[in-house]
Amino acid sequence: MSPRALRIATRKSELARWQANEVGRALGVTYELVLVETHGDVDLVSSLAEIGGQGVFVKEVQAAVMRNEADIAVHSAKDLPATSLSELVIAGFLPRGDIRDAMVGSRFNDLPRGAKVATGSARRKALLLWYRPDLNVVGLRGNIRTRLAQLGGVDAMVIANAALIRLGLGASATEVFEPEFFCPQVSQGAIAIEARADDANAIEVIGRIDDGPTRAQVTAERSMLEMLGSGCSLPVGAYSTALSNGNALFGMIASSDGKELVSASMSGVDPVGLGTEMGRYLLSAGGERLLAREVGRP
Repeated sequence: MSPRALRIATRKSELARWQANEVGRALGVTYELVLVETHGDVDLVSSLAEIGGQGVFVKEVQAAVMRNEADIAVHSAKDLPATSLSELVIAGFLPRGDIRDAMVGSRFNDLPRGAKVATGSARRKALLLWYRPDLNVVGLRGNIRTRLAQLGGVDAMVIANAALIRLGLGASATEVFEPEFFCPQVSQGAIAIEARADDANAIEVIGRIDDGPTRAQVTAERSMLEMLGSGCSLPVGAYSTALSNGNALFGMIASSDGKELVSASMSGVDPVGLGTEMGRYLLSAGGERLLAREVGRP
């Protein structure tokens, strides 16, 4: 009897299926996709903050694994909440793709005063307004091709460059922002693979392709986010890079209107400790006050 195909749970979008197939190819096993529709895919009208923020693109995919309808789950790592479920473990990461954001439709410095720029990300909105308070930043939802089709109604839009590249749409980018200028989302460009915590076989198989540098970088960024609070309602960004000994980490937290921004750079050997230290610093340097104001506390 031939072995059963590995069941990979993923969202139905073109990008999600590309990522799941990339994991299947990397594993080198017979596999099949278990396509799951998430709440974030169904509600394309509300903002992500209104329908639950981080986690709206992964909960149903994770549930398929926990119900044993799939063996593993593949996610855009940036969609995962900072606090992991006890029933699941992030067993591996593929080598990280491009972490940068791209602008489509115009170069940033060529935008006229009052230009309409679309994004579905609170972080991108805050950064756009931090640099250009005159911009009219509007919401943007839907898959990548749906977003690009809306370009005629706005002057520009900001999208993850890795998504464009993975779908063969890299030429659509008018400008790609360096992370020092436009801080990426936590874990942006990384593909995470989850398995049930009690499935030793799946964890062992996935571990063979786990990319160490990506794991260290994403762990530092996610540890920062966890320190800020996995339910953080403010725009947050981070990116980590490898050093000869350890990792560097840049982190930021901003007000929703882009009028205030706190950022810092650190380095360390332990990714968890580095992220935790960054989170503590951002809170003490103004982030805690911004959070208190966001939820209406005095």
